[in-house]
Amino acid sequence: GCPHANKRMLQEEMAKLETSVNADDGQQASAIHVAAHPIVKCLTKDSYPCPFCRRALPKTDDEIVSVLQKRMDLQDPHAYFNMAGYAREGLHGIARDEQKAVFLLERAAALGSTEACSDLFLCYLLGLCGVRQDATKARSLLIRAAKGGLAQARHNLATLEYESGQIDAAIRHLKISTASGYKPSLESMEELRDEGHISDDEYNKAGADGVGEQKEEH
Repeated sequence: GCPHANKRMLQEEMAKLETSVNADDGQQASAIHVAAHPIVKCLTKDSYPCPFCRRALPKTDDEIVSVLQKRMDLQDPHAYFNMAGYAREGLHGIARDEQKAVFLLERAAALGSTEACSDLFLCYLLGLCGVRQDATKARSLLIRAAKGGLAQARHNLATLEYESGQIDAAIRHLKISTASGYKPSLESMEELRDEGHISDDEYNKAGADGVGEQKEEH
């Protein structure tokens, strides 16, 4: 199980869904951004080996699962996160099991996966995958993901702050995610400018200010 190949597959197949989540219980989650699980797509041409170790990438379901299992044995958080996606969706021969998916996400989060923290945030915020809703735990997971450098999580944290009336805190988080190049955050900053919450000058310097805000946080 080559770690380079595993990382490359994860990076190539990560797709961000700029969509909305509407909670049935009336929670204001309309601006929460959701990311799809990175799905390892098998490459059918032998001309695409890992660029680092030159090993061929896995092709069959059994090979894909075997590679991830080897990485899981080495406590690779990306492998746990990816396997959670398979368990949740029932992919690559893995039986669909939401409870197992949450267990794997918890393990990935414990090993440092910001993506897993972000996914668990949604689970606990909205009561997905059979977990009981827990707003306090959801927020804690989101903060971990944001401080770990996940721009999407930082944007979602800004959304929670905005919806609770903490405009200044929301602006600070949006500046940090804007500095990371997260386009939805820049668009949100534009909306805040149009609403009169920030000046044109503050909007134009959002990215640079965000770098400073992030340094102060650490």
